[in-house]
Amino acid sequence: MKRFLIISFGILCLLSASLFAQEPTVSVDSSINVTITTAKVYGNLINKGSWTVNGKGFVYSTNPVPTKENGAAKNVSGTNVGSYNTTITGLAPGTTYYVRAYAKKGSGATVDTVYSSNTISFVTPQAVPPELSAPTVSNIGLMEATFTGQIIGKNDATIQTTKGFVYSTEPNPTFEDERATIGGTASSFPYTMSKDVSGLLSGTTYYVRTFSVIKYGAFLDTVYSEQTSFVTQHACGNIPFGTTFSEIGINEATVHFSKGLGQNNWEVEYGFAGHTPGEGESVLTSDTVVTLTNLEGGRSYSVFVRGVCGDDVHSEWSDIRTFTTVAPPCAAVSGIHTRDMGHSSAVIEWTPGSMSQTLWEVVFAKSTDPLPTTGVLIEGTPQFSPIGLTPQTEYKIKVRALCGEFESNWSEEFHFNTIQQGLEEAEIKSVSIYPNPTTGIVRFDCKDIAIEKWEIRNTQGQIIEEGILLPETFAFGDKKGIFFIHITSSNGNQIEKIIVQ
Repeated sequence: MKRFLIISFGILCLLSASLFAQEPTVSVDSSINVTITTAKVYGNLINKGSWTVNGKGFVYSTNPVPTKENGAAKNVSGTNVGSYNTTITGLAPGTTYYVRAYAKKGSGATVDTVYSSNTISFVTPQAVPPELSAPTVSNIGLMEATFTGQIIGKNDATIQTTKGFVYSTEPNPTFEDERATIGGTASSFPYTMSKDVSGLLSGTTYYVRTFSVIKYGAFLDTVYSEQTSFVTQHACGNIPFGTTFSEIGINEATVHFSKGLGQNNWEVEYGFAGHTPGEGESVLTSDTVVTLTNLEGGRSYSVFVRGVCGDDVHSEWSDIRTFTTVAPPCAAVSGIHTRDMGHSSAVIEWTPGSMSQTLWEVVFAKSTDPLPTTGVLIEGTPQFSPIGLTPQTEYKIKVRALCGEFESNWSEEFHFNTIQQGLEEAEIKSVSIYPNPTTGIVRFDCKDIAIEKWEIRNTQGQIIEEGILLPETFAFGDKKGIFFIHITSSNGNQIEKIIVQ
């Protein structure tokens, strides 16, 4: 039992010595010398306590409680008790820093850090950056320009070798945008820089600033001038040229042309030979090779080309160029329509497939009957005028061209209706109707004639409007085509055709 008590007492003494060992004491002085990137700080190792001191120095950070973990340490040589100092470098201008002194105690695995109980703070002065001039822009072309600017003075900074101009299509360009850098060292001021820039977009607004990478001590930064804006020339100042044709067929041809400098989009206009710009068909393209389709065989065409650089921004038209499509062996007719419709007759017209066509075959029948296998031959004028038709009846018709040993395909079926008997049989004209043709509204002048009834019918004989008293005006609205008005008055019946365009 006595031996146990003696051992326990020894352990207790060792624990007490460890627990109550005196810590080293350090402090940081309030005196400090600060520049934009440095600070000279002062401290004091007041005593070592009961520990071995194997290092001392300062910790600094933007954290109000600086430690080695959240900041940086600046070690000072020596372990003697007394005052010590050091100069901290690489600080950022215009920044608040916090500083504590420290001492390292112990050795081996028992090394620890003791910090001063007091903390000082300081603010580095704001640096005066270099003065840069806004660039001037000259030699502005379609895709190029020359930038000129100055570093007027370096002030508190050291000018680095990375400098020049930044530019963009958005305002206030930065180092992340396009750069035109200038090499070499800026040794005297003002320092003038100039750079030729290419690869710009034509007809585009750009913003450019002079820039320089600078250094305050170990701290790097980038400074910029005020911006300058400029607009590159429009590519539409140039006219496309060298128009040629290839692969000319019956219904198509390929157009080739050379682009004006900087152009990327064009308008190709074509039409029958002799047409002027604005009268033909247009194709918008981003390629200098364009195939025209749906042409008529055996026809001469004229072609113009111009650059397109934006809404209502174009170059002048190129010189006119012409080509002639291959004449088809026998092209199909088109544009079948009726004229002078009656109750027992009609006039059907069409557009020949080519200018050389003079002979056609026509088949027709009531819409409810099959078309005959052999038709009527029409020569000279593309017009068919059947008679003896049934009033108010629907008919169908097909046409094909005959070209010597060749024949065209049949047209699509065209349907028409004869009108009600009597609508075309006007006896006395007592009412004046004008304008006729009309774009939608007609006027009636009754000449003091008593109107008993009036009705307006379409070519199918359907009544679209009727009444007792004839109005002074009548509006057809969105209706277009041929209509017949039947007026019954004290003078008899009057039937008039009205064309609404």
